[in-house]
Amino acid sequence: PAKGRTGGRVRRRHMTHVSTMPQDIPSTMPRHMRHSCPETLQSGRKTGESKSTAETQSQSSSDDDKPSETQSGRGSDERSSSTPMATAADVRVRASQLSHSMSAITGTSVAGIDGSVYDLLTNGGESDSPTYANAEASLTDLLKQDVQYPDGASSQQCAQELNALNIAYTNWEAAFWKAANDAFNTTADAAYQAALQLTTNQSQYCSELTTVVSRRPQKGSSRQSFEQQTSWYDRLMNQWQDCEARAAR
Repeated sequence: PAKGRTGGRVRRRHMTHVSTMPQDIPSTMPRHMRHSCPETLQSGRKTGESKSTAETQSQSSSDDDKPSETQSGRGSDERSSSTPMATAADVRVRASQLSHSMSAITGTSVAGIDGSVYDLLTNGGESDSPTYANAEASLTDLLKQDVQYPDGASSQQCAQELNALNIAYTNWEAAFWKAANDAFNTTADAAYQAALQLTTNQSQYCSELTTVVSRRPQKGSSRQSFEQQTSWYDRLMNQWQDCEARAAR
């Protein structure tokens, strides 16, 4: 992958680049791109942490778990049905879920490089971009507070805290994948330009490589865009190596 900036604080794991490309690969592939291409993007999590998904939605506790409410003999109060119900335990559980989801996402491995998505952000300096850094700080502060959310808060206060947690997580996740796309596109752009130049200058070199180059997906800022770019990059590197091996025979 293209070299990235290494400045800024490292909050989790350091990225390590290990070159395993055979040294006798012919020279059409730029030297800095000669590396192994592991399997495509797959979700993972840090060792010892519980599995969770970002899609988990906050749930109000069951009726048995909620404090009983005074009911009049005149029938149900329609206003009570529209009042959000939550407990301090709900807040603590949700904070724990989101903490695990955050770790699972940041620990996701990336096709074509050694390390996680968060390593990619750190190595490229994107983890210190204002938008991402602020979103991360806001979510982290809430999680630290809410995993120990005290009993005694009203149902309305608990519901508001759950809502604040979900908003902070949504904002962080959007900022994270935007930063991940920005960081990886530097690598993908360099590979694309090098392969395009090769296939343009040597049109008969490898038709399969030309096909992969022409099918680069559109860049974006979502997780889907990131996965499409990394998957394409992995195919490009694998095809390039196949073409090199064929040319060497």
